[in-house]
Amino acid sequence: MANGNGNNLIEINPNELYNLKRVSISFFSRLFNILPSQWGRVTECWLISFFFKVGSVVGWTVLTAAFISRFGIKFLPILFVLNASLIVLSTIFFEKLIMRVKREVLMIQMLLFGAICLFMASFFYDRSPMAFFTLVIFAESVFLAQFNVFIPILVGDRFTPLESQKTFPFVESGENIGGALGGIVVGIFGARFATPWFLYIWIVMLALVIFVFVLASYARRTSLPPMEFRAKPESERLKTTDQLRLVFKSIKQIPFLKGLVIIVLLQWVFMNVLEFQYTKAMEQSVTNRQEDTVAVVESKTMQTAVLGIEDTKIVDNEASSDRSLTVGEEALLTTTLGTWKSIFHIAALIVQVLLASRLITSLGIIGSMLLHPIVMLMSLVGMFLKFGFLSSVIAKVNFESTLVIHKNAYFSSQYAFPKVVRDQAAEFLEGIVRPMGTIVGMVILMFFQTLFAGRDLSLWIYGMMFVIMAAILVNTMRLQKRYTSITKSQLFSNLPYPEKLNAIEILAQRGHEDSHLILVQKLKESGEEPPVVRVKLLAALGRFRNYSTLPGILDALYDINPDVRLEAANALMNFHDIGDRFYHQAFSRYRMVEILKEVFVNEKSASVRSAIIRLFSLMKQADTIAFLLDSLKNQSDDVRADCIYTVGLFRDPSAAHYILPFLDNPNPRIVANAIIALWQFPIYRAGLEKRLDSMLKNPDMECIKAGVFAAGEINFSRKRILNDLLNSKDPDVQIEAAFALTKAGHAGAFEVLLDHFLSASAERFESLRRFFNRLSLKARHMVNQILIHYVSQHLDVMMNKCGDKLLHEMDRRMLENLRRLYTLLDQHEELYEVEEAMKRHSAEA
Repeated sequence: MANGNGNNLIEINPNELYNLKRVSISFFSRLFNILPSQWGRVTECWLISFFFKVGSVVGWTVLTAAFISRFGIKFLPILFVLNASLIVLSTIFFEKLIMRVKREVLMIQMLLFGAICLFMASFFYDRSPMAFFTLVIFAESVFLAQFNVFIPILVGDRFTPLESQKTFPFVESGENIGGALGGIVVGIFGARFATPWFLYIWIVMLALVIFVFVLASYARRTSLPPMEFRAKPESERLKTTDQLRLVFKSIKQIPFLKGLVIIVLLQWVFMNVLEFQYTKAMEQSVTNRQEDTVAVVESKTMQTAVLGIEDTKIVDNEASSDRSLTVGEEALLTTTLGTWKSIFHIAALIVQVLLASRLITSLGIIGSMLLHPIVMLMSLVGMFLKFGFLSSVIAKVNFESTLVIHKNAYFSSQYAFPKVVRDQAAEFLEGIVRPMGTIVGMVILMFFQTLFAGRDLSLWIYGMMFVIMAAILVNTMRLQKRYTSITKSQLFSNLPYPEKLNAIEILAQRGHEDSHLILVQKLKESGEEPPVVRVKLLAALGRFRNYSTLPGILDALYDINPDVRLEAANALMNFHDIGDRFYHQAFSRYRMVEILKEVFVNEKSASVRSAIIRLFSLMKQADTIAFLLDSLKNQSDDVRADCIYTVGLFRDPSAAHYILPFLDNPNPRIVANAIIALWQFPIYRAGLEKRLDSMLKNPDMECIKAGVFAAGEINFSRKRILNDLLNSKDPDVQIEAAFALTKAGHAGAFEVLLDHFLSASAERFESLRRFFNRLSLKARHMVNQILIHYVSQHLDVMMNKCGDKLLHEMDRRMLENLRRLYTLLDQHEELYEVEEAMKRHSAEA
């Protein structure tokens, strides 16, 4: 890394390698709709989902086929009920451990214990079927199912609500690709290998998940390491009973959470009934039998099947007293289930990659959730008219394909919960409500089997499924207002400001009624909020580009904080057609122009003044041209320089007539801005290059600095001169050269800026932060990656120094370094924790 004196800053090979990596990442970023800075976190979560899903599909498919082979399809609901019951009990058990053990460590322990149980079970398949199924069900339900509950929580912690719309679908694709691969493995080798061998494949996949955890912890990553010292002391942690009490209290007080509980419960009732019907169709296609239900088949208990009481049937010329299916039929059922499982996941993957993120972005969270029940209601019509192999397969494909969109939107919606209940609510939904839905669905199914048979049974089952999916549709439609309401409540609450930033991101999504009015209302009442909240509000309003919000944005130009004023100007610049829109609205046009003129004259911040004057280029009105030309005669060199820069934004060849005289101005900054404004016209470039060369070789340091600034703005081709200046003995020239090269995407130059500004005064640090926010999107992606690596290294050093200290127990200087690093990265939750620790330091002092 470059040092503060500029020694050994330029290393061609590393920079070329970085540029190659940046190009490849840029291609995949465009392809998958993911920012380069998100790839480290996305890759980690994707690999965990992928390996775990491969093992789960292989293991559960083989377990299902083996269970049906031993006990018969009619007892499959009992397997589902046992699995769900153990998940509920294990959720309550692990709630106690999560308070004492770090989540990632606990997840690794779950995988280890699950793998041990699977390994032990592999020795009992032929010797003791009861021991085999007990160990496998225990491993899957107690350890691995709980790991699956924690995956979405882990993924949710890695991303913000706005990031989740684009990253969750890609992370979810790891699950679909893993499911497809697992199904292919079972489909190809199901008839060739005995069941225990598939358990070994399952164990290998679990070992790979552990490897990803270890690799993510120790390898150099493109995401931030967790702030381990941020954990609360033992005395402040909630007990398990208190957590459950908090969740139940939240269900009563938060209608949105209550709606999600109902939807998840009904969805899992539906899903498990559909799974049973689909598996039954597969079993019938293998055995060529008619529907086999408890009501029409002579009673045969599971104990009879396990203990091998006399009930002989001749299959494959061999007597079998302990099986419902022959070995050959079991192998065929295994390969059939595996093959179709892979097809379902491939179909879901196609939807995931091509449609999911775009549908969620265009329809909004709740709108995307509505697709699932609508499509399934149509699929049920086909199953209702004729139950069989084809209708079951079509329904299952539709279910899996739309479920991926529903799941992504469902997980993103949980950001609406306050952080104090978010993790507990997610664990409750995944670990309690989902298995309860399985139990309810299977109990109802077994009840129907005792009363009905054949055609009547099918009619009752499909009638129930239709009612359940209709109820899901109705409840999902009612969620939108609740979703907006809980988010609005969070925005206007007294919660910490990171919670309000989440609420702003949610309201910036599609689907909320009058969300722009909610944001404007909050902007008017946000005088006591931290500036970052007002900045975020203005950024969201700028994305909306709703003209009814213009008065509120214009009022923000008078805010006492320069960052807020700058963001207000940036928000106004998002209204690209504002000049055409105001052409017939004389009063609106006049008021806006007068406000901009007034703010420009009184503004003290050069950055804000420059942004304000650029707005005049959008107005397309004669009076703005007159104002700019008049400002070129201003006594202030800074004002004239900003006006010259803005005149160049009009891209009118006639504007050169007014700019050319300033090339001979004695002020180097005015000359630099004149070069920038005229560079767009090729006819002047030869002369401008000579003038810029002379500025860069001028002995006057102010002239060199102005020339370096111009070179950075126009992306001057002679980078060698800037590279030489990066080693200048004058620190101001060196820093200006670093700024210019950073704009061009030079990795080493930005490291020079970091080394200098992180130890500089607060005012100098603010100049770096503002520069970072003004970078082009391409340069900012490069800078963000370097910054994350840089911050990760510094955090690791700090963590080693502070040991087991809590955040507020750290040295104030170390806290200030953390605050600056997280400020640059825009990581507000961590920044809030650091700021609170610094306040506690000040209070104790």
